[in-house]
This record gives sequence, structure tokens and C-alpha cells, in this order.
Amino acid sequence: MPNDVDIKGATEPHAIDKESGSLSADGLGQSTLNYRVMTLEQCTTYSEGHPLGWIEKGRTWELLTGGLGYELAINYEGTEEEDSDDYSLDISFAEEPIESHPRWELIKKVYKGRVEDGKVVFTEKLERGGATGLNAGGGGQRKNPLFGVTSYLVLKGVFVHSYTTTQKPHLDSIGTIVKHLPGDFDTPPNHDWLMMPPKMKRAGKNAEGEKVYQVTQEYLMSAIGGWPPEVYGLMEQGGAGGRPDGLSIGSVQGGRL
Repeated sequence: MPNDVDIKGATEPHAIDKESGSLSADGLGQSTLNYRVMTLEQCTTYSEGHPLGWIEKGRTWELLTGGLGYELAINYEGTEEEDSDDYSLDISFAEEPIESHPRWELIKKVYKGRVEDGKVVFTEKLERGGATGLNAGGGGQRKNPLFGVTSYLVLKGVFVHSYTTTQKPHLDSIGTIVKHLPGDFDTPPNHDWLMMPPKMKRAGKNAEGEKVYQVTQEYLMSAIGGWPPEVYGLMEQGGAGGRPDGLSIGSVQGGRL
């Protein structure tokens, strides 16, 4: 229930001694300031602003009993701490069609695979010995270890870097292929990362009155062999690498856009 403090007779809006807030790992703060106001119009218009210059994100109000007016709650977002960083790395296995394997032509030849009606089929039996290395001694046939196989497991990974900063984010790194991640995270051998379009929003102002941005940057891990720069580097159109053909491969300096 709202505070039923003795405020009868008050004619001007005023703050209520009741405040709540939170701060996320990437430095984004949320705060709620409460006021007692007299009219419904004041519920929609009254504000003293946030003492740290944070941005208003919404408001709610409740009618008090006994002619006490309304209790108004204004929600703010912002940050007291700039250049804070939060990292997450999610690596797992996922199934991919066997025909997408980088050595598919060799697999198809050695294990007698073929495509029928859009589906991969391997013969049930293989001749002993030969290129497969299946028990080179003796003749006859042996069961094909790939009989019935239609997919294989590949390593997938997404890296997320969230931070708040007073520097306005740049967009010229979108599509860059990088070898190393920010935050000293390891990359599995023979893989690299593609910088995805960032998500960003204004997060109010800091104590010095500077605009603060909350940025979430994702990196998508390649299959074995890395992202082909001939395809993905073209998204840069010159980008951070400065090459006239628009291709760039490098590392993230400080992990910031």
C-alpha cells in the first residue's frame, strides 16, 4: 500500500522517502523515484528529473485514499559507471548435413556415398582393405561405418560482449572477420569470428552529464577453416581493414566498435 504519511493540506507535489534501484553486470542502472502529486494531470507531466541525469523510461501512479492525491513512481535508466564490460561465451555441438562437410568429396568417394532424391545414401557394405583402411587383411566385405549417416556434429559458438560507454558506437566493423576475442577468451583451433551488427541504445547520462550508450556486440564462430573472406568480407565495403577490395581479417582492439 502507498505511504499514508500525514500530508493532508499539501498543495504542491513533493518527493516521498522511498526509492528503489538495481545495477546490471554491464553497468546499466535502473532506478525508481516516488512522489506525491495532487492531480491526474500531474501524474502524466510532473518530474524533478533524475539526480544523475538518467533517462525516464516510464511511470505509474496510484490513487491514495482519504483525499491524499496520487502516489507517482517514475522509472529511470542510466549508468554511474562507464566502460564496464560483461562477457558470455556459448559453444556447443550442432548437427549439419553430411554433404556440408568440408571434405565431403573425399568422404563420398571413400565410403561410396551418393545423393538420391536430395538425400545422402551410403552403401551398406564396403570391400575390405582399399582406401578406407578397414581391416586390410583378407577379402570379402565389411559393414560401412557411414551406412545410414546423414549428418555430423560441428562446433558452434556465439560470443557476446556487453558494455556501456560514452563513445558513440561506430558501425564500420560490421562483417569484420577477427581471429581473437576481447576479454582474453580463447578461440578453438582453426576457427575465427564474424562481427555481427551490434544492438545499442541510449542509457542516459553519467555523473558528468555525458551521454552514455549501452552496446551489445555479438560474434559468430566459423566452421572449421574460418569464415571465407571472399564472401563475408564483402559486407565491409572497405571497413576497418582499409583494403580496396573491402576484405579485412584481424583482431578486436579492446573489443569496442
